[in-house]
Amino acid sequence: MASSASSQRKRVVLLGATGSIGENTLRVIAAHRDRLELVGIAARGNWPRLAAIAGEFGVRHVGIFDDTAFAAASAEPAAFPPGTRIVGGLEGLNELARLPEADLVLVAVVGTTGLEPALTALSAGKDLALASKEILVLAGKFVIAAARRHAHPGCLRDHVSGRDHQQPESELVHRDHHRGHGAAERVLRGCGGAGHG
Repeated sequence: MASSASSQRKRVVLLGATGSIGENTLRVIAAHRDRLELVGIAARGNWPRLAAIAGEFGVRHVGIFDDTAFAAASAEPAAFPPGTRIVGGLEGLNELARLPEADLVLVAVVGTTGLEPALTALSAGKDLALASKEILVLAGKFVIAAARRHAHPGCLRDHVSGRDHQQPESELVHRDHHRGHGAAERVLRGCGGAGHG
């Protein structure tokens, strides 16, 4: 029964887990554990916070962009749950973006660092949520082209605004102007992920 319940949840990789958008996303996931499951997290360098998140949500895949922080975290494996896999650098973010068990990759890293992982996620058939305006401004046409290129026929949907209260995962991609924060600016759904053929 437990595995069946897990297969019904949308499995999320969160790149930029320790920033304000990342923390807001974590609150949404925590409030909807029956519908959402965090399977991968990454940040630039705050590995102690990543370790705490991994422990709280049972995450086994962790990425750390900064080389010094990656080395420090790798030297403290006991800070993470047993069996945690820690990857580093841009390639580490790309590995998380194509994680086989993930359905949705939410890119909330600062600047354009998330561009390559975003494209990697789309090429792997994942749904992609972007919280970085820089990616859309500087490379939006390439991201959308990649989404169209890798989508299953008839599956591409471009969700820009609005919230479906029957679908908790939509809270991950709704920008809350009243509170001044939100989990993502835009989501490109390519009907990909582990649950799609």
